Amino acid sequence: MKWWLLLSVLALWPATSLAGAGSWSATVDGPRVAGVGRAYVSKALVPPGPIDAAHVVRVRWRYTAPSGPGLLAWLCTGNYCVRLHAHRGVTDAFAGTPGGAHWRFRFRLETVDDGAINVGPVQLLVDYR
Repeated sequence: MKWWLLLSVLALWPATSLAGAGSWSATVDGPRVAGVGRAYVSKALVPPGPIDAAHVVRVRWRYTAPSGPGLLAWLCTGNYCVRLHAHRGVTDAFAGTPGGAHWRFRFRLETVDDGAINVGPVQLLVDYR
């Protein structure tokens, strides 16, 4: 009789609980940022395959660039962007975004004195459920 109870619980278990959580990561070369006030965008960072019915929980990022106050950075998906205040970090600002979304880093020089900056690799790790 106990096996009926187990089968009942399994049958009523929400389908979302059975769908696995996971993560994906991608790395691309960063752009050369040369003009003041002009946006420079990285190539798209995309999941390695389809991620159906999953949503972002948190995003981790990292980019390589010379330190200094003149380079501004954002992480974007679609038309939604979040300002990045450090070369690496984590945010849940994108929570609920489709897990298979495409992402881009956006950079801009703030002042003339900064000269051109070569942004090194940009990396993204997306946790989804």
